[in-house]
Amino acid sequence: MPEEKEQNLVPDNAITEAKVPEMSVSTRSKLWWAILAVYLTLFIGTGYIAFFNRDVNPALNRSADSYAISITDEASRAFIVDVLKDEAAEHKKKEALGQQSFNIVLGSLLGFLSASAVSHIGAGNGGSKE
Repeated sequence: MPEEKEQNLVPDNAITEAKVPEMSVSTRSKLWWAILAVYLTLFIGTGYIAFFNRDVNPALNRSADSYAISITDEASRAFIVDVLKDEAAEHKKKEALGQQSFNIVLGSLLGFLSASAVSHIGAGNGGSKE
């Protein structure tokens, strides 16, 4: 009977440390680089659309204004002015959508990089608590 007590030193309800198998370094780095490449492609694409791909808004074009002034018919002039106002509003919505998309991609890229940094720092310490 004393032999049984020596073998069972850890109580049945004790919490033991679980080991999670780690991925190999080459697989992790290839996956990390692939995810980073996708994020950077989205970041550059949405940044270009939001800030550099400025199409000319006809509602703000001087020739459109002079064209509207040259029309003598009041009904046609009112119609053209309404169409130009609607087009200006749609143009502002497109710009806002591009900027919001850029902000979303920027946030997800920064989240990915910060999570990578935290996991790298945690792996560098060996998971030890100081």
